[in-house]
Amino acid sequence: CAAGDAATCLGLAQAYFQGQQVPHDMAKALSSGERACTLGAAHGCMFLGAMHERGMGVAQDAAKAETYFRRALTLAPHVPEVRAYVKQRGIGD
Repeated sequence: CAAGDAATCLGLAQAYFQGQQVPHDMAKALSSGERACTLGAAHGCMFLGAMHERGMGVAQDAAKAETYFRRALTLAPHVPEVRAYVKQRGIGD
């Protein structure tokens, strides 16, 4: 992740979130997820959107969640899984 690999950042975010092979740490899950999203991982943006949508490790914030979901859709508009996930939240087409 420190070297700029988005997929590694997303995996690290999920590991910290779930406490798998590393201690459960929501702050590190958030920062790793932010790095993944910034590096262009649509699933990283969806991860952050879900954290904000549900208030998991952060204050619940529908506007931030929507911003992350829209970013995911922008990054991967042709990925069915991303489109469906975002559409379930009333965003997109």
